[in-house]
Amino acid sequence: ALTRVALEVAGAELLGIEHAPSNERSAAVPRRLGFAAGPPSTMTCHDSGEQIPSVSWRATRETLASEPLASAPRPRIFDAAGAELEWPA
Repeated sequence: ALTRVALEVAGAELLGIEHAPSNERSAAVPRRLGFAAGPPSTMTCHDSGEQIPSVSWRATRETLASEPLASAPRPRIFDAAGAELEWPA
């Protein structure tokens, strides 16, 4: 749901997830959400006792057109005053 809000409502062009290479449970999250494997990361993380490049995943508006993101329900969204907002067309 937050991926849809970021890309469709907040106007983000790219969402990224980074994790340690050895953390398969963390890798399962973006994979299950439909994120695409990103380019080699310039960020590092602490993994197996050393600082190494993290694994990156990316989602864009084009990614939203693919499953499973394409069929994810849109959550209700509200402004700071609590008024419900319409989703962009």
